[in-house]
Amino acid sequence: MTAARVPEGARGMTGSAKTAVRKRPTNGRRPSVAGMQARIDALEAELSEALEQQSATAEVLQVINSSPGNLDPVFDAMVQKAITLCDAASGTLWTCSGERFDPITVGGASRLGEWFRQHGPTRAAPDTPGGRLLSGERVVHITDVRQDPAYRAHPRYREMADLENCRTFVAVGLRKEDTLLGMITAYRQEVRPFSDKQIALLENFAAQAVIAMENVRLITETREALGQQTAAAEVFFRGDHQLAWRSCAGVRIDARKRDPAVPSPLWHLLDI
Repeated sequence: MTAARVPEGARGMTGSAKTAVRKRPTNGRRPSVAGMQARIDALEAELSEALEQQSATAEVLQVINSSPGNLDPVFDAMVQKAITLCDAASGTLWTCSGERFDPITVGGASRLGEWFRQHGPTRAAPDTPGGRLLSGERVVHITDVRQDPAYRAHPRYREMADLENCRTFVAVGLRKEDTLLGMITAYRQEVRPFSDKQIALLENFAAQAVIAMENVRLITETREALGQQTAAAEVFFRGDHQLAWRSCAGVRIDARKRDPAVPSPLWHLLDI
């Protein structure tokens, strides 16, 4: 009898190991060249998308750094990048005060800007995207707006959606801790959900918008404080001691009555 052939690599193995080797499936096929190329193309597309998003984030940060105290160019850059990278028909950045939302920057093929000039700001009903963000949701992603209960329940919301032919919609809240400062939104005119990466990009933009808004607030407060101190100094050095105020000390300096809250060395320096 002819001896049974031992598979290559099985020599020196125990009997159970040899049996396992013989039973190993041999019908597996290598990926085709076309399949491998498709996978390479998909990986290259993912890499390109990631690089574009990183570049967009960096560009928005540059605009923030180069435009201290001015939110318009920051929001313009942010909305345009969001529209392009999310493959959206339009995007809007809104500020929030109480339950009222105001569109600050509208980009793309949108008529919302003109509509709001005619109708004024909108108050968000509880089940609309703005209302859901106010209730604590971080992201509102609606696959088909026309199937959303809020579309049927609220005529104003329905009018805005129909005006834009809005079908798939996403809104991300602009939050400082637990306070909602606004939202950034994007929509498509066909039913096509946004990807997780696109939503993550909008979340990055929302975080950058909050940073920009906080920077403007701090700059404005600093300028106002400096303005008050300058005005007080001008009043004092004109010799009008009766009305002199020193904002930095936070007390009134009246030539007729020395305030005990002011240390005596300060009275000496002021020569009052």
